[in-house]
Amino acid sequence: MSRDQIFWVFGAAFGAWLMIHCPRAAVREYKRGVAEGLNPFPRDVDPVGFWVTIVGTFLAGVMGLFFFLFGIVAIFAG
Repeated sequence: MSRDQIFWVFGAAFGAWLMIHCPRAAVREYKRGVAEGLNPFPRDVDPVGFWVTIVGTFLAGVMGLFFFLFGIVAIFAG
């Protein structure tokens, strides 16, 4: 196994973690009504901060999906 393949194994693992964790966290925070970003953003008090944090958390999960897919492709292509 080459050095690049080892790098992408870790990249794919990190992507898998993001892909699983972030959407679950976004749904949990949405249901609870408080988004935990740099500060807690209650939906009723700060709706803009709440929605920016929820969307950002979900997009981090999408980024994890891309890391995972690119990692799998790089492992088997190399």
